Amino acid sequence: MKNWTVNLIAFLCTLGVGMFTGTTFLQPSAPINGHDENRVDVAATQPVSPMPSVVSRKMVGISTPVAAPTPEFANVRVPREFENGDFRSLVPVFRDAGGASLGKCEITKETARPWLGLFKRGSTYSLETVDVKFERPQTDDFGVFIPMRFRDSQKALFLFGHDDRIKPGTVKTLHEMPYGGDEESLIGDGFRKDFDIGGRTYTLRVGSGISETNSPVLVAVLEAEGKRDMLYFRPDHTGNIGRFEWVGDLDNDERLDLLFSFFAVNGGGKNYILFLSSIASSDHLVQPYAFFETQFRGC
Repeated sequence: MKNWTVNLIAFLCTLGVGMFTGTTFLQPSAPINGHDENRVDVAATQPVSPMPSVVSRKMVGISTPVAAPTPEFANVRVPREFENGDFRSLVPVFRDAGGASLGKCEITKETARPWLGLFKRGSTYSLETVDVKFERPQTDDFGVFIPMRFRDSQKALFLFGHDDRIKPGTVKTLHEMPYGGDEESLIGDGFRKDFDIGGRTYTLRVGSGISETNSPVLVAVLEAEGKRDMLYFRPDHTGNIGRFEWVGDLDNDERLDLLFSFFAVNGGGKNYILFLSSIASSDHLVQPYAFFETQFRGC
């Protein structure tokens, strides 16, 4: 009886310790402060701040603390210089889905002027002035939109509002995503690709970070000449964060430009950001120049 009683007490003590340990380590994390995941988040050059973190491994029988992976970027946020500017309208050309169009509220004085379009003719890419005709309004899942008709639309990649700073002509292209995309074009944690242009090597990659609201994020980064621009970020639980649709020299300044696309985090349509080097400040490699957001088409 004494042995049975001692064994029972030992068992209950062990059970109590286990329940306390489980309660301690399996509590849900504190809620993260709110952050609008639907907006277009673009971020500028940020210092890499060390963020030490330690995870206890007692639950698996390891008593020595083990350092968790340290996020590369801290306080990831949208910089003022990337939020403000004379942004243009960008219109991707969906060659098998009605071509190009605008939402009814996007018809402005700017859209009445000539457009510039990037065309692919054989193996040659060129920026050309485009005269657009707007047809009668139509309706789809995103609301009312206005079809845009122009010559050789099946050879166009995208259009944007005419700008005297950017001249028509041959465009050096280093990368064009296959139309419709593919598995390789999706970029996620660990993605890295180098591009050479104008005697410089540019690196496009994806790293990990912590946002200013203390949320773990994945960050699309452009690096060259000792500079680093964070182009876009989103929660790291999504697996991938978007696609680089096109990379080259659109404004003919021997520096890298690129078109980046992504889907809204909480549903909605596809969004695009065109980054140009010729309008960037001295401490940046590129600057957002034009935007397209599908969910605004039916505004």
